[in-house]
Amino acid sequence: MNITVAGAGAGKTTKMAKDVLEYSKMTDNKKYIFVITFTNSACNKIKEELKKRNGTIPQRIKVMTIHSFLLQQFIFPFYHLVYPQKFKSVSVINLPTNPMYKNNKIKELKKLEMIHVKEITSEAQYLICGKSNDNKKIKEKRKNIINLLSKYIDSIYIDEAQDIDEKCKFVLSELEKHNIIINLIGDPKQDLRGRNVFKKIVDEQKDANFININYRCPIEHVTFSNKYVENKQQQNSIKIGGNINFIFEDDINLNEYMSEFAFGLQYIYQKNKRFVFNDNVQDNSSLTHELKIIVNETELSNIKKETTLYFLLSETQKSIKTNNDKKLIIKAIERRLDYKLNNKQWAKLHEAMETFEKSINDYDEQGIIVQSIDKVKGLDNENCLFIISNELFPYLVGLKKENNKMNNYLYVGLTRSKENLTILITNEVVDKYGKKYVKEKIDYILDN
Repeated sequence: MNITVAGAGAGKTTKMAKDVLEYSKMTDNKKYIFVITFTNSACNKIKEELKKRNGTIPQRIKVMTIHSFLLQQFIFPFYHLVYPQKFKSVSVINLPTNPMYKNNKIKELKKLEMIHVKEITSEAQYLICGKSNDNKKIKEKRKNIINLLSKYIDSIYIDEAQDIDEKCKFVLSELEKHNIIINLIGDPKQDLRGRNVFKKIVDEQKDANFININYRCPIEHVTFSNKYVENKQQQNSIKIGGNINFIFEDDINLNEYMSEFAFGLQYIYQKNKRFVFNDNVQDNSSLTHELKIIVNETELSNIKKETTLYFLLSETQKSIKTNNDKKLIIKAIERRLDYKLNNKQWAKLHEAMETFEKSINDYDEQGIIVQSIDKVKGLDNENCLFIISNELFPYLVGLKKENNKMNNYLYVGLTRSKENLTILITNEVVDKYGKKYVKEKIDYILDN
């Protein structure tokens, strides 16, 4: 594998687009080059950069998310040729936390020829790498499929490679054995899932390429964030200026302060009673799924089923918002369908209604709207507010020094600003540690 480690602000998207275009021009075969990202927004950024550099995206370069890639190139066309299961679509419903209920839900989806989004990398691994109990016939089928893939896939470039999991790594390793070139670019310091898969790959790969420049952040910011980074991944910057300012929540009027300074990005590790997330998402995926299954069990015509499902979903959502008695809502559904739910259907529908109700409550939370650090990863702004709560404070002042996902959250938070970074110490931190102690610890890290 060709490995590039590039930290925050290193221009990973620009470099990847440049490398892909140069490689495409160097190689005259007709095989496809796949550029893989983990989010739709990252996908769009790379497409924009390719168009900016080349005018258009060459036909042989395909840019898509990791899930789209695994589904379209592997699972949908080939899975049923190896195993007795066909997948035609994807489900994003919430899975139960209870392992038994979760497995039952996944089996239920499979009967509908649906794969749950959380199972995509697992099923891709089974298809490409195999299962322990595969017989000779299955192994031969797999071999033929991988040989076919190697005839039309030249190479794979993966952006933000710190987000790959162990299963994805196994798939890539197997493809590489069949002369498909694998290129990974990412930053172990921005692994917010704590998977450490990319870090292990980097540690094992002696010739990994490190890009240590940070074009985004001023020198002062980079010097500060380097305090939380191992030596070989520390960055440099030639950008002068910049300012880091610490403030305490109890020293300001929070609403007035945030309105006055109009921060381009304001973010926290986890929401609390004062700082809330507003993702504008009311999750009705599970409710839609369960109602669809129930409607399909009735004797209505197919056309009637579609209109009935739409009506039921709309009415049920309205009822949940105004009526806490879910038993009454379910009885109304039964009357509308002239259909009696069995105990299993009743329990599943009740759980889906609770999931929807929770998403409404989350959506309606009152407080100052901020973003999560997960949401701002990959973003930047001139003026940023990084809100420090009890989860990250011990890492900020060196009480905890483990190189783990929490330290990575801290690093991401410290490297969003292009000019002014304000770090807000919340009341919870002061209540737990005392203001004098907190000030002393902050002064120490600033001076050392």
